[in-house]
Amino acid sequence: MKLYANRRLDAVSKEWRGWMFNKGELITPNGWRLTPNQIFMGNALIKISTDNDRVLRAEIMRVARLIRNVPSY
Repeated sequence: MKLYANRRLDAVSKEWRGWMFNKGELITPNGWRLTPNQIFMGNALIKISTDNDRVLRAEIMRVARLIRNVPSY
C-alpha cells in the first residue's frame, strides 16, 4: 500500500534518485509514467536486440546528446 501513494525511491540508492511509484506506475525523473507491461516490453526488446537495433539506439543517443546541449531561451 505504501508504494501505491507517491513513494519516492531515493532511499534505495543514488541510481534511483528522482524515481517514484504512484498508483501502480513507475515514474521516471523526467516524468515518464511506466506500467509493468511497458517495463517488461522494453526489457524484452533490449534482450532480443539485433544489429539494426544497436545502430538505431546509437543514433537515438547521439540525437539525445545533441538536444541536451541546445540552449533554452
